[in-house]
Amino acid sequence: MSEAALNAMAAQYLDLTLCKSRYDDIDIQWYTEGPFWRRTSMRFSRDYKILPDYEIADAKHGKTLKDILEESENLLANLSSYQRTAHRDEKQRVQYLLDHVRALNTRTRMLLGEKMTFDRMTEELYDLTAPEYDYSRFDRILEELNQALPGGGTAQDKIYRFREQISIPKDKLLSVMQRTTQEFHDMSMAHMTLTGNSMPRVRVRRLPDPGMAFLSILFGYDYNHLEYERNFNLDYPWTVDNVLECIGHEMEPGHLTYYEKRTQTYIDTCWPEMAVVQQFSPSSAFTEGSARYVISMCFDHSPEHRTDFEREAIFRTAGLDEGLAALMPLWHEYCEIVGYGKLEVTRKLWDQKWTCREGAEFLKKYAHDMLMSTGHEEISLSSLSSSDYSRLEELTTYLIQEFGIKERVNISLPSLRIDAFSLDVMSQVQDVKKSSLTFAPEAGSQRMRDVINKGLTEEDIFSGAMEAFKGGWNRVKLYFMLGLPGETYEDIEGIAKLSNDIAALYYTIPKDKRPGARVDVVSSTSFFVPKPFTPFQWVAQNTTEQFKDKQYFLSRKMKEQLNRKSMRYNWHDFDLTALEGFLARGDRKVGEVIYRAYKKGCMFDSWSEYFHYDRWLEAMDECRIDPAFYTGRTREYDEILPWDFVDAGVTKEFLWREYIQSQKEIVTPNCRRQCSGCGCRIYEGGVCFEGKN
Repeated sequence: MSEAALNAMAAQYLDLTLCKSRYDDIDIQWYTEGPFWRRTSMRFSRDYKILPDYEIADAKHGKTLKDILEESENLLANLSSYQRTAHRDEKQRVQYLLDHVRALNTRTRMLLGEKMTFDRMTEELYDLTAPEYDYSRFDRILEELNQALPGGGTAQDKIYRFREQISIPKDKLLSVMQRTTQEFHDMSMAHMTLTGNSMPRVRVRRLPDPGMAFLSILFGYDYNHLEYERNFNLDYPWTVDNVLECIGHEMEPGHLTYYEKRTQTYIDTCWPEMAVVQQFSPSSAFTEGSARYVISMCFDHSPEHRTDFEREAIFRTAGLDEGLAALMPLWHEYCEIVGYGKLEVTRKLWDQKWTCREGAEFLKKYAHDMLMSTGHEEISLSSLSSSDYSRLEELTTYLIQEFGIKERVNISLPSLRIDAFSLDVMSQVQDVKKSSLTFAPEAGSQRMRDVINKGLTEEDIFSGAMEAFKGGWNRVKLYFMLGLPGETYEDIEGIAKLSNDIAALYYTIPKDKRPGARVDVVSSTSFFVPKPFTPFQWVAQNTTEQFKDKQYFLSRKMKEQLNRKSMRYNWHDFDLTALEGFLARGDRKVGEVIYRAYKKGCMFDSWSEYFHYDRWLEAMDECRIDPAFYTGRTREYDEILPWDFVDAGVTKEFLWREYIQSQKEIVTPNCRRQCSGCGCRIYEGGVCFEGKN
């Protein structure tokens, strides 16, 4: 065979990889093609929106996952056949393709539901096996840190104090990042052949997410020139160790250098496989491993040289105590060991060697170390309904005692029912950090709460609010919906009255016992969007005009309330709600609309500054689709719905029965009190088998 045949197989691998990204949106770690290295083809901003002129996974294939699986198996057979007669200088390339097509095949099988052990999964995807780790090293390293770190108290006390001592002051962050970036650039140039002007620009700024370390912007690239900028987050918990890791690993000589050389290889060879790196592939593993290796290489694989660098470039520039630099080798070892904690939990849970309870016990044992190694200041217990967790109070109390009180780490508890949070636990959380409590009555009248089966009375709301006020809160967020099925303007006015009554409740507390001079009640309304697999999947959604009228009505009623100075009102975007309703119950025809809108530049639509509803309307018009067909009409029971072929466990008959119950304003009991026969028992788990119903 010729090189042309090998290039054709490589092009097929690239095409299958891009096709699979339609079903596996986190898989494309990096992708480039011709326009990528032509700077005139790039449009950019210093925000989240970066629009190159090329597109990933162009809608040209129509391949299903089964198609991709079958083609990848045929491609593996063809590559294996080619390997037997390949020239010596082709063998490495053929093996590369075999490894990556095999990874693509494995990931496709996983997406289709195939189960495998954790080690087999890592071997087939990454061509490696994740190491087993001796977790007795946790105890050893803690003892070593206890002996080495200055000050009194427990090992955990010393670790927390040391982390504070090696934290970068905000006013020094830019100088530290610029100095470290320049030093790594110079070391990279000394050890490798790089383009002479690939030194990235460095800025610091506040990013919307405090947990986001940086935002990267690639302005343009050609073979010998790179225009690249990295924006470091001022609110991220920067310490000496993660400065070193972030600069060296993510930039030069790590990922930035790797992708620069890979793109040059692509230009030199025109090998299609060089254009892409899958997240689930040997190249991804090599990218991460090589970044760690080249950092060590820059310091001649000497911990002493790395410590000297940290002392000179980071400690001194940041104005930190340079005497602490001698402790950094031990600190790096500690951070490395802690990082394996998540790997161990993943492996044991994946292989079903641990129950969730055993995983929780492991994390409870080492959670402190993981928290201290990251510097995060909040633990969030996230769930659609945290209150339904039967051991919520026990878990919350443990977290507060271990982290809240000792480390001043905030415990965040979203998605709570008003009647589900005890005064004792609320008081403990309040002792850590003051924050607002969020409750979701959903509707302003008892009638509407019964219609939507909220299972919440006005008495529950008032007693929960009073407990919150007595527990030390003076800021409460209330979430409601407008446009609920069967809603009247009297129900809407009930939102304003309920908000006012909660504010008034606060002022019944004697002044000397109030947690603040005034209360802040923030009421927010979103607009109801009927969704599949719910009792309201048959109902018509309100029109934009109806939503606007209801919002204006409620806004007026809010301003008429006696305690209006203690109340604030926020609402959702009208057009975004209309689009959400269109997408929620759309059929396969809607896919063409989505693609056309994307071609018109519709990306990041959740950010208001990037939402262009007019482009969506243009796309609908071009596809001859009336959005009102999907949003504005009531369905009958016997209508075949686009999602009827999906078995979600809950039966269509049960949902229709609940729909009729809602029209009669009859509340269905909670599953833990009485089984209503929804159909979920087929899963043989969860609340159905807790013996309570």
